[in-house]
Amino acid sequence: MGEKRGSQSSDAAGPPSSKRQKCTEHNGSRSAAHNGHAHGPQCRKEGKAQRKGNSSDHRSPKPAAAHPDTREPQALLKQLLEQLIASDTTSTPADADADILHHAKQLHKLLSTNRPPAASPALSNLAVKAPETVPYIAIPPYSATQPINPTTTLPALPPIPSPSLSEAPPSYERLEFLGDAYIEIISTRVIYSRFPHLTAGQQAQLRESLVKNETLAQFARAYGLGHRVVHGGAEDRARGWAKILADVFEAYVAAVILADPGAGFRVVEAWLTELWAPRLLAGALRPVVQPDAKQELARLVMAKGVRVEYRMERDMEVDRGTGKQRFWIGCYLTGWGYEDKWLGSGEGQNKVQAGALAAADALVRSKDVLEEAHKKKLEAYPKPKEA
Repeated sequence: MGEKRGSQSSDAAGPPSSKRQKCTEHNGSRSAAHNGHAHGPQCRKEGKAQRKGNSSDHRSPKPAAAHPDTREPQALLKQLLEQLIASDTTSTPADADADILHHAKQLHKLLSTNRPPAASPALSNLAVKAPETVPYIAIPPYSATQPINPTTTLPALPPIPSPSLSEAPPSYERLEFLGDAYIEIISTRVIYSRFPHLTAGQQAQLRESLVKNETLAQFARAYGLGHRVVHGGAEDRARGWAKILADVFEAYVAAVILADPGAGFRVVEAWLTELWAPRLLAGALRPVVQPDAKQELARLVMAKGVRVEYRMERDMEVDRGTGKQRFWIGCYLTGWGYEDKWLGSGEGQNKVQAGALAAADALVRSKDVLEEAHKKKLEAYPKPKEA
């Protein structure tokens, strides 16, 4: 009787228990098939815990792995913004927090959009086999707000704070290579910004006058940089000494920039601009070479019995330092009430260039004379009326 009641009680409680057992055994069988061993209560508990853990993982996914560039400031900021945005899921934040969250989302979107592309295999290989050994120098945009004011005395020589670079001039070869490039880019920036009316060829000629060895050697002598170089004596008479002084000056420029990667370039650019100021002003005041200046002058005044002559005003000279020739040509008008009237002059490396500069100078300097002559020409030779 007791057994029957026990059996009935067992049967009555059987279905729910059997269902749970069957379900557990079914899941356990799959786990057993996977693990290769029989099931027991402990296995069922572990399987249930495992399923519970999987379910929890499904509801709360693990955060994505950090990008390998998280050491970079932008990548780290992007990761922190992701965590901030993900944390706002349960409650409505206050007005101030909502505003912060809004801006965080906007910034996160911007960082995601402007993320730099991954480095190419070639660039990665270069970084491994030939890594950078000097700090990166950020070149700021050029500003022409400061006027060019030449001084009678040399501007102060920029110091080199780094002890290792301050001893650079005695072994200047590698620094000279870098300083030469910096001087080239600085002179180009100054001329390109301040002399937009010059052609590319004229800008190149003006730049050459700033960066040539003779100019840089003069600066090196003025600052006494030659005394820092170990030499064999007879420095001023030695052949190629000017080239050595120019190289030392270029090395000093590089040393100043490398010693202060943040502001060194600006310091050197301001210093060189002040050194170059007299030459820059001379280039600004020099007439612009116009290939058709002679033709324009002839169109204004030429007629029957009128002459425009281009004559040598002084003997040709040769620069002993560079070996270049210099010619001086004057432009003169005879006609329209003028007799051998001087209109302008030009200086160039040959007669053609000097003559073109003389005509360009006449178009500017003698503008009133040419307008009067042109008016008389139109009165004498009126243009036919258009139909």
